[in-house]
Amino acid sequence: MSPATLELPAARHAALGGFRILVLDTHPLLPTAASIRAAIDALAAQLAKAGARVARESSLLPDLAGNARLYLRLLMSFLVATFPPEVYEGWKAK
Repeated sequence: MSPATLELPAARHAALGGFRILVLDTHPLLPTAASIRAAIDALAAQLAKAGARVARESSLLPDLAGNARLYLRLLMSFLVATFPPEVYEGWKAK
């Protein structure tokens, strides 16, 4: 396998009607442009028209807001290690 080749397993279904697709076009903390949401909605409509079962929500999703907050905390802990001491102290005081 070359570095540019990704070998994937065969699809589970031969037709779109066999697939369940979860479509997420919004995030609780990060805004999505209206044009992007419109494109995602159009794709979801085409998938549904082709027979796929399209859902817009799932109780199985993790807490997206909590995950985003945790990611930012982890990112900041990494970035702050490179701050000069006076910048770090000023940032910490906020």
